[in-house]
Amino acid sequence: QGRIQDVEPLIGKCVEGEEFNKADKTQAYKLLTLSYIFLKELELAEGTMLKLLETNHEFEINETVDPSEFINLYNKYRTEPLVSIGILGGAVVGQPVITSLNGAADLNGDRQKYTPQIGFRVGLNAEYKLFDKWYANPGIGFTHMAIKKTFENDKVISDEPLGGFEGVLNFNIIELPLL
Repeated sequence: QGRIQDVEPLIGKCVEGEEFNKADKTQAYKLLTLSYIFLKELELAEGTMLKLLETNHEFEINETVDPSEFINLYNKYRTEPLVSIGILGGAVVGQPVITSLNGAADLNGDRQKYTPQIGFRVGLNAEYKLFDKWYANPGIGFTHMAIKKTFENDKVISDEPLGGFEGVLNFNIIELPLL
């Protein structure tokens, strides 16, 4: 003879205390929910199902083993997040690829050197589920990238060398993706 009514007095106090870890609490709340379902205590079953989902946000039903009453109760709750918010950040290093040199003077004898500098990227985004496999992912991002350029020219015009220069090219990019 089953004694399903004895489940709550036996594990009810343990599940509220610190005796159980997360996995044990998940199993205990599942057992309590099942016992309340079969005792026709639907309000108590809903309450313990809510506690089960609060204890373990990633709980999933097993459709081959779990009873249909438990599955139906589980399906009453939305278990996927409405919006996921994320931050991103990291280092950026860029190296240009020069395909042609253009200028007013002959640039063939010039020596140009590009040295990448370390930059950064930061951003904030949110993800919202539109349909089954469609998501909107709006956000905003900022990227700063720098490249050091050294230019040397050995040419002489009117007995004076042209010399060269050294500078840093800074790139600031603001990104605003919508999807």
